[in-house]
Amino acid sequence: MMRGWGRQERSWSRRTRWQHPLRAFTSQYRALRRQTRRFVGATPQTRDVPDTDPILPPASSPASTDEPDAAWQDYLQDPVLKTSPETGSPGNVPPGEDLNLHIGWDRFEKLMLAVCRNGLGLHRVRFRRYGVQGQPQHGIDLAGRGPDGNTVVQCKDYQHFTPAVLRAAVEKFATGRRPFGARHLIVATSGSTEPTQFTDELDALENEHPDLDLELWGSEQINQRLRSLGNVVAQFWTRETAESFCTDAPLAGVPVPLPDRLEQAEKILIGPLNTSAVAPLLRKAEEQRAAAPEVSARLYADLAGQLEAADFIGHATVLRHKQLDALKAAHLLDEAADVAAQLAVNAIHVGEGNELQALVGQLERMTTEAKKAGSEAAPSVRRHADLVRAARGVVAHPLGQRDELRAVLENATESEPEYRPALVLLLAEDTLVWAPESLLALDTLIRGAIAQLRTRGSEAQDTLMRLRLVRAEYDPDERTELQRLARRHQVPGRLAAWVNAREARRCLWESIADEAVDHWRDAVQNAIHEGLAEDAADWLYAIRAVNTFFGPWGDLDDEHRLAQALRGTGTDRLLVRARKPREHALSAKENAQPIEAVLAGRRWLVDATVTGDWGGELEALGVS
Repeated sequence: MMRGWGRQERSWSRRTRWQHPLRAFTSQYRALRRQTRRFVGATPQTRDVPDTDPILPPASSPASTDEPDAAWQDYLQDPVLKTSPETGSPGNVPPGEDLNLHIGWDRFEKLMLAVCRNGLGLHRVRFRRYGVQGQPQHGIDLAGRGPDGNTVVQCKDYQHFTPAVLRAAVEKFATGRRPFGARHLIVATSGSTEPTQFTDELDALENEHPDLDLELWGSEQINQRLRSLGNVVAQFWTRETAESFCTDAPLAGVPVPLPDRLEQAEKILIGPLNTSAVAPLLRKAEEQRAAAPEVSARLYADLAGQLEAADFIGHATVLRHKQLDALKAAHLLDEAADVAAQLAVNAIHVGEGNELQALVGQLERMTTEAKKAGSEAAPSVRRHADLVRAARGVVAHPLGQRDELRAVLENATESEPEYRPALVLLLAEDTLVWAPESLLALDTLIRGAIAQLRTRGSEAQDTLMRLRLVRAEYDPDERTELQRLARRHQVPGRLAAWVNAREARRCLWESIADEAVDHWRDAVQNAIHEGLAEDAADWLYAIRAVNTFFGPWGDLDDEHRLAQALRGTGTDRLLVRARKPREHALSAKENAQPIEAVLAGRRWLVDATVTGDWGGELEALGVS
């Protein structure tokens, strides 16, 4: 496990933390509270320091990677770095030429911070200053943790930056106490480092210090990185500058036209089934239902697809049931079983228990009918029924029955249904919460589901990411890769939020509370940008819970007030549920319905775990 900013490592047995549900969880949270404390901030430092370059202590100091230098502070504690830069003047240059990086040293500091966070994917960024502006040499050091380890970036504002200055900086770093055990050093300056003397000196230093990863960033190298960071260029110059300069940035998507407000109002006020585009086809499907049920089923399927695309999921489900009835009337049992199973999987996803029970019964009756008729579709219908019945055991049994679903999934046939990865996800996430020591045994199933989903489009990206997040619980390489994708903005913001929230939860279990808070704050930022206000509010409460357990015990209600403000805005959610498990569990408990309370409580705990909502986990455990 990588060290977190010089904090002492805290370890505790994982073998005992995952005991039988609920009570074991509560005891482990209490143990975590007793055994772990939070290490807070360092001593503040002002800019009025001697005109030296205290990158490291003198070379005679004993090398150490365990104790951080007291001068390092979180960048949010600096009045310059924590504020957004003022928009600069247009930096328009002829195509292919570089931006002028002599933008004032305060702005250059912020620019390098933005490049570190957005280009290198560093988090938990800290800084320290040396020298005073106006002196022959001054600058700032930045340090942060990336997916591949810790990195230090030295930003130098020297009037005459020379190869000798580069050598002095590298040798002091190599022979002194390296901050946070970093092995990656970047020396950055706003001037040009194009002369061959710099390249020769850097090559010589790399040969002398093979254990270090050294880079020299002058204006040429920084400009090259900025070409793929359109958001940074737009922030420090102008949006027009970003559009013309950022040749390596992905092309902007085609803007989505505003919806036709008249059509939207018509769909809402008179119902989507009564609009001029849907009503005639629906009437035709009803007319054909008795004489040509197969034709009727196709019309229902087309209409349901249109409504699903327009987000009228409830109305689409009604038409899917009509499609199912028409297929059964046409004795197309194979297709009917596939539709019934898809509806059942959707019911599991949104938490519709009664609908799930009814669909399981329909599949069992179709299985009996196909067997009596000697239909060639009998094995396929049986397969659908077995999968859905086993899945029902996971969500509808008070203690959960995973073994049957695992056995059915492992006994795969030549032609498996498209919804199979969704059932693998159901099994994997339930195992993550209730029997994490068994996750590794599901690796073959998880890998197969991931491979199946990679061939599909964007509609499968949520399920794919959730499966990868489960793998990250036991596969360090997967965990590192997901962090790299999130930190470098190579996945949509919605998924980056999910990755950061789950990473925060893992950090908390590893007793790295500060790093957990940092990841949750990143998740909140991503979520707000993506309109996931409810999830962002949940993660703010997770931060509040961490502060309550480990400190600092200042204004603990600040996150509460921020969360309440967020929930007053329009919102979307990572997980869509027909009824929120939290409200369901609390209502069932209040009404003395123990089985309903346990089922809803289990779902609540799984949802909180999957979304990285640690505050929700604690509340679910307390209520259950």
